[in-house]
Amino acid sequence: MKVFRQTLNPTTGRAEWTAMDEDYDYNQEVARSSYTDMLHDEERNKKYKAGLELAIGRVRGRGQRVHVLDIGTGSGLLSMLAVQAGADRVTACECFKPMAGAAQKIVKTNSFSDKITVIPKRSTDLTAGPGGDMEERANILVAELLDTELIGEGCLYTYQHALKHLVTPDCIFVPHAATVYAQVVESDFMWNWHRLRDLPITGCEKALVPSSDMEACMGAAAVHDIQLSQVKQEQFKPLTEPIKVFRFEFDKKMESLERRTELSVMVTATGQAQVVLMWWDIEMDPDSSVLLSVAPSWAHPTPDNMQWRDHWMQAVYFNHQSIPVEKGQQVALHGRHDEYSLWFQVQKQGSTTSAGSEFSLERPVCRCGGHMVWSRPRLGMLNDRSRWGTYAAALKQVLAPGQTCVSVSDASWVPLMAARLGAQELIEANNLQGKVHIVQGSEEQLEAALEDRKVGMVIAEPYYSSSLLPWHSLYFWYVCTRLRHKLQGGATVLPARAELVAVAMEFEDLWRLRAPVGTVEGFDISVMDQMVKDHSNQTDERVEPHPLWEYPGVGVSNPVTLMNFDLTQSVPTENLVATGEIPFTCSGSCNAVALWMNYDLLGDGRHTVSTGPRAPYTSGRPQWDPHIRQGVYFMDKPVQVSADFRLVYRVTFSPKDGRMDFQFDIENSQGKNL
Repeated sequence: MKVFRQTLNPTTGRAEWTAMDEDYDYNQEVARSSYTDMLHDEERNKKYKAGLELAIGRVRGRGQRVHVLDIGTGSGLLSMLAVQAGADRVTACECFKPMAGAAQKIVKTNSFSDKITVIPKRSTDLTAGPGGDMEERANILVAELLDTELIGEGCLYTYQHALKHLVTPDCIFVPHAATVYAQVVESDFMWNWHRLRDLPITGCEKALVPSSDMEACMGAAAVHDIQLSQVKQEQFKPLTEPIKVFRFEFDKKMESLERRTELSVMVTATGQAQVVLMWWDIEMDPDSSVLLSVAPSWAHPTPDNMQWRDHWMQAVYFNHQSIPVEKGQQVALHGRHDEYSLWFQVQKQGSTTSAGSEFSLERPVCRCGGHMVWSRPRLGMLNDRSRWGTYAAALKQVLAPGQTCVSVSDASWVPLMAARLGAQELIEANNLQGKVHIVQGSEEQLEAALEDRKVGMVIAEPYYSSSLLPWHSLYFWYVCTRLRHKLQGGATVLPARAELVAVAMEFEDLWRLRAPVGTVEGFDISVMDQMVKDHSNQTDERVEPHPLWEYPGVGVSNPVTLMNFDLTQSVPTENLVATGEIPFTCSGSCNAVALWMNYDLLGDGRHTVSTGPRAPYTSGRPQWDPHIRQGVYFMDKPVQVSADFRLVYRVTFSPKDGRMDFQFDIENSQGKNL
């Protein structure tokens, strides 16, 4: 059955009614889940297996039959590992019904239905005892309820409920315990994700400056999770050694799900305490003989043999203020957690709050508004002086004194920069009252605000918070088209041109996110592959947004422009179609195509801004812009290529709905599709 839903088209800016399957939300949740990423995580699978074998051996040693409770079974893998290791019976629960159905099929495919019962419920809704979901309590509990922040999926309450209602007093938990680590660092690179800095403009006496409210703001509460091993050594300075902050023993009752601690930590290098990095490890057994660590490379117990994964990363927390510290000094590291989240602050020992009271570790709450409007990568982009220097140079070249200028941007420096440089156009902190007028709403409201005035310039980055894929920012083109009758003759449109660029890639690991699983630890999981594929086909774009600076890979072709857009002209009425070939430049495994937009601000090639590589790229590893996501088209399967192969493409842009459709095929030297 189809239902109609109203959605905002990010490219055209129009609200659209779209016919969707009534199970669209379920389909989307499956398609965008990290189930397959977890199943590709060989270290996770093997260490859970080892933990189960040890636990089952202990219970057998006590002369007991083995009843395993698997909470959040997902594919059913851990349940099957338990039976393989000797469990007599497994009760598996999964609250997400489509996944529970898949688990039942996988269990049946692998001939374990006689020992594994999958119940489509939350564990907190299960009952144990005669007539209940489980006839008796379990003496082993296995669960994978962890996320990057360890406790973000609610594992603490889930374990406490199980201790009280579902397991025996001597139950063995797999994993048994977890330890949270923190490390204080100085990093302008990461601090730029938290604090908006002054922006000097060449030729202007006064810089653009953030408001005092932003300077004092604690920032956003949400954790910032990244692939921390991809931050370059020169982009941060460790100021302390990694420190154990919290330990959780999952089989122990907790007095409270909230806890705080204060640790005295030795500073190992002089610098600015700006950021706290966090990761964790888990012990699969009570003897701590099986350890799984998600530490970054410099703190990992086996740095030369690290498992890649995207479902567990590392986390970045920001200090309220940048604090100067000196080598040999002791500082106070405050840590706190509630049921779902962690947060940290660094403070000089003995210091107090501004009111002179005892230090209170509050959960960060944005009070300036900026951290709610801007994502952390967007803050990094706003602090990218090189990028803004390009805009300033272009604006200086074309701005005329007293010119009426329309900026089509989302909370951008662009209109403030134009006003500072002489455009006739509100931000009190920048002394621009009366020059910048903010119109909130649609382009129709913008037209009404212009009244009968003619516009000499329309400008944008373009950047829009609603944009997910690179070409969504062509929204600027649509607005310019609708404002065409308001433009003066010879009006400037900046940027003037845009191009869609592609490069064939061999990613080291990113491709695994969409690669079929097939067999895991000897079990047939193909039901899961088919389910994810079916749900993806119903909901997802073929191209996905990813921050490629976090995912190493090499180009196996040169970058090629697939399509050009003249933003000074109106959006065409007919489809734009581009076809061609991209030669491979080396041997390798092509598993994806990376896509991005370049903007030529004045149309003369001298002032360009890229949303892809930060520098002109021809071969090797692209240095991706870390402040914006690129598009990734995953090939159906990795293909071994050589320099005489080619990537054949067909790209269609539909002006009616702003949609881009892509088809990429690999041909060998004989012209055969692979």
